Amino acid sequence: MLVDKLQKRHPARCLFFVGLLFCSTLAVAESSASRLPESRTCLADLAAEPVTVVRITDGDTVVLDDARRVRLIGLNTLELNASSEQDKQMARRARQALGEFLEGQAVMLIAGRDPHDRHGRSLAHVRLSNGGDAAQFLVSQGLGLPVAVGNNTRCAYVLQRLGQAARKAGRGLWASPGDWYLDQPRRIGLRRGFHVSKGRVERISGRGSRTSLELDNGLRVTLGRYWPRNGKQARAELLALVGEEVEVRGWLSNTNGKPRLILYHPANLELASH
Repeated sequence: MLVDKLQKRHPARCLFFVGLLFCSTLAVAESSASRLPESRTCLADLAAEPVTVVRITDGDTVVLDDARRVRLIGLNTLELNASSEQDKQMARRARQALGEFLEGQAVMLIAGRDPHDRHGRSLAHVRLSNGGDAAQFLVSQGLGLPVAVGNNTRCAYVLQRLGQAARKAGRGLWASPGDWYLDQPRRIGLRRGFHVSKGRVERISGRGSRTSLELDNGLRVTLGRYWPRNGKQARAELLALVGEEVEVRGWLSNTNGKPRLILYHPANLELASH
């Protein structure tokens, strides 16, 4: 299989990239993450709106002086009301870090292609006038987990590289992963909310827009509507993953008692380390 050939050539880590499998050593990922100009290019030449932030709700949501609630694009931070004290502590750290990052700075918004989420919050990239990006900062510190959702995927691969570097360095969440990380031996059960789940691909089911990966931990992973390949091509590429151990990230739900996760973008799927 293509995956096997790539793993032999680059055993450090393999990534699923725009529907094609490629591999990259973590050393390269860390080097890329450290080059700030590269991190800025994913939003180059896009219109930015100056705003005033009056409150930090949590690590990925702020409130503006015009009462707009803004959800940062490209990452997820843990919930302040998480079930475990460890996860609550990391959520508080993310909120504090975001506040310190924005304090006293001229803040700009770059609206997402999808302008609002289902909660009515504005979806935007939150940046400083000097080019610093809030999501990229939090992910680089291990205080947020990169995740591409819907059509807001401009910076998906930049955030993915930053997340890899934070993981390799054991920063923040990666120092001791909490309940948000579901490794292979643990069944998903009726869990909900954001998780990173690890499992082995047992088979590919369905066709076209209903193509799904079935993992050995019971999770069914379906492709989102903005997946960048058509159904037939996506299925052919995903077949190369059968038998491989992968990590997927996103929000768990349950359909007829079966755990399900929508895979919005290839950056949300990685081959596990070997």
